[in-house]
Amino acid sequence: MSFRAQFGVCVRKFMIALRLHRAHRALSDADALATVTSAATDQGFWHLGRFSNYYRQAFGVPPSATLRLRTRGAPPPARATSPWVFAMDKLGQPRQFGRP
Repeated sequence: MSFRAQFGVCVRKFMIALRLHRAHRALSDADALATVTSAATDQGFWHLGRFSNYYRQAFGVPPSATLRLRTRGAPPPARATSPWVFAMDKLGQPRQFGRP
């Protein structure tokens, strides 16, 4: 069975979503010295504008909002709201992924 048949999306989009989830986790758990740039580049996003667009599409807020809320001590925003991002299983691995 192909990757697309298994997960409903190509490997590239799957990897982008996985990296976005990791960046979201880093921003949600960030300390006062963390930056959006470091969270993005740690996950291999070198084009920060593209990262911001992907992040906003996936989580409904810009990455700076997640970081701003977290560094103020507020709980992080809700997880992915976009259907093209994935559901996570108990081990934190992507399970379902794809556009409706």
